Amino acid sequence: MRGGGATLTPVAALSNPDADQLGRALERAKGSVTVHLDLQVRTEASVTSGNVIGEIPGQSDEIIVIGGHLDSWDLATGAIDDASGIAITTAAAKLVGDLRGKPKRTIRVVMWGAEEVGVHGGKAYAQQHADEIDRHVACGGV
Repeated sequence: MRGGGATLTPVAALSNPDADQLGRALERAKGSVTVHLDLQVRTEASVTSGNVIGEIPGQSDEIIVIGGHLDSWDLATGAIDDASGIAITTAAAKLVGDLRGKPKRTIRVVMWGAEEVGVHGGKAYAQQHADEIDRHVACGGV
């Protein structure tokens, strides 16, 4: 099967808890184990996505960006990959926000959209904030 000149390859993923469950089943099995896999693949049309951005203003015009990606892939919940990064960076910003006074630099939390499918959120952020890129002193994400 070909799409856009590329060979399409069926892919499946198993979450860590499900892999652990399968591992336990294999350990307890008294014989062979059969796994039935039903892949139903479809390609959806592109849709508009977006970043979610919040910030804690600092004393200077310098910016520190922290964040994670908001999207999940293959109809997954994103609970491990996406939500954890968002929770960690949002909690870090909350801790900074709970301190007395303003931080030295602005802390900007970015929840990147459409990262799994082509780093679209990061590219859009760079374009939207091109005039202030030189003020960014650090960027980190989970």
